[in-house]
Amino acid sequence: MTELTILTAEKAEELYEELPTTARDFISEAFDGMQPYQRGIADSVYEYAANQADGLNNSQIIRWLDTDSDSFYWMESVIKEGLVITDRSYGFYNHVQTAIQRQTEDETFEVLKDVLRWYACAAIAEAYPAISEGAADAIDAHDFAALETFDDVKSDAENIIQVWDEE
Repeated sequence: MTELTILTAEKAEELYEELPTTARDFISEAFDGMQPYQRGIADSVYEYAANQADGLNNSQIIRWLDTDSDSFYWMESVIKEGLVITDRSYGFYNHVQTAIQRQTEDETFEVLKDVLRWYACAAIAEAYPAISEGAADAIDAHDFAALETFDDVKSDAENIIQVWDEE
């Protein structure tokens, strides 16, 4: 029996379509015009979250407080974590931006496993335009979240394909 062949570019596109908005927003910024290769995965999430919070104006900050049902949780959370000091130097808008940044980090890390599955397929698509269904399933099942860099994700995906090709 012949095993089915999966086109990696199409698989990456399917995975992308399944991603929530949070994940797509992260991808559009983290991969904006470049391949991240040696960039740290966690560093990319932290940088993305900081950029999201820093780019807001005061009216957007107030809107977040007004419309996000978890805003008060995040406001309190960053104080408890020691990320905001409530002494004389306290700044309200900085407090809210820190809460938004922390929320964005948390939400992005929640979808990171799916982002890395997408990245694994997208990164290997040129070198491996088609892979076996077994290799595709193995990539789907693999936990890329424990890896440090995007290059590590690509290398793991290539190793999975090579193992499946040997069998």
